[in-house]
Amino acid sequence: MTTRRPRYPNPPIDATVGYAADRSGGGVAYARVGTGPEQHLLRVPFRAGRTALPDRAAGYAALTAVTRALRAKGRGRIRFALDDSALVEDLAGRRPVPDALVLPYVHLRCSLNQLEDFSVEFIAPGDLAQRARAEVALNVAA
Repeated sequence: MTTRRPRYPNPPIDATVGYAADRSGGGVAYARVGTGPEQHLLRVPFRAGRTALPDRAAGYAALTAVTRALRAKGRGRIRFALDDSALVEDLAGRRPVPDALVLPYVHLRCSLNQLEDFSVEFIAPGDLAQRARAEVALNVAA
């Protein structure tokens, strides 16, 4: 006789995200995924559309790319941490999204809504954003 193990959802994972983009909208996002010895670094390229608010559009595109990459790896419950307070406030619905960002916002929300569960919180700036800025600067200089 076989017994079935109850199915428990995957536990949530932590993903700290830093990103940068150049003036044409090409960028890279880094995500430190997991905690402790299970932690690994994920690098995800992205492209942000040209808008009147390029830095905020880059944030939307970066988080969309990281979300899709983690979902493709079978992750459905994610606690995101980023140093972009404007993006965190937009996702929390604390203020209206500017017209120039409506489409990138919809793309991001669609990606996030495909997850089982997610949260997004603000953290102090860290090394991931610096790493992404350095890589983007090197690519622009080359």
